[in-house]
Amino acid sequence: MSKPLENPAFKETLTPYLAWRQPTPEEVSALIGYLGLTDQGVARLVGIKPGGGKENNSTVFRWRAGHTKIPYAAWSILAHEAGYGIIWKPKTGNNGAGE
Repeated sequence: MSKPLENPAFKETLTPYLAWRQPTPEEVSALIGYLGLTDQGVARLVGIKPGGGKENNSTVFRWRAGHTKIPYAAWSILAHEAGYGIIWKPKTGNNGAGE
């Protein structure tokens, strides 16, 4: 399966914090879908309290629905897990991968 939303706008969400564009709810959902995780799985991965069985009441649900914005740290973990690398480091070196 190819990575979600391979386009220039999405790449603006894969940068160090100072240049970061907040992902849209659709981009958050696409990345979570690509990872194949439930909301509770995402919560465990990024270190937040799971929704307690009420999916529509969870923090992750609120990120996907656009009710609250996903924090940069949580987005960075999801992006790293999806294979986008260490986005929180400035791009350096020969390959520009930031690693």
